[in-house]
Amino acid sequence: MNDKEILNNAPEGATHWDFNEYIRHEGNGKWSRWDNAIKKWEHTTSEIGTRSLADIKRIEELENALINFINVTSDIYCNSIVQISSAKSEAFEALKEG
Repeated sequence: MNDKEILNNAPEGATHWDFNEYIRHEGNGKWSRWDNAIKKWEHTTSEIGTRSLADIKRIEELENALINFINVTSDIYCNSIVQISSAKSEAFEALKEG
């Protein structure tokens, strides 16, 4: 699953993702794992190597911001090239006429 799918499919209360299942940190060293078959949280031992859903969400936000930045700057660059090319053509035409 990609980050967007992990976030969109997270059950209520999930705080972490562990490569193939959702984890909930309940504080005081207590953890639960989401059992999708019975749709409920079950107690589990401490989880090492999990990814925080808050971190995944922030990564998703930053990736979207970067994509938007790239798109905007690409549009500006392309428009500038067109404008420069047009101005260059007009200048050459003016020089030919003169």
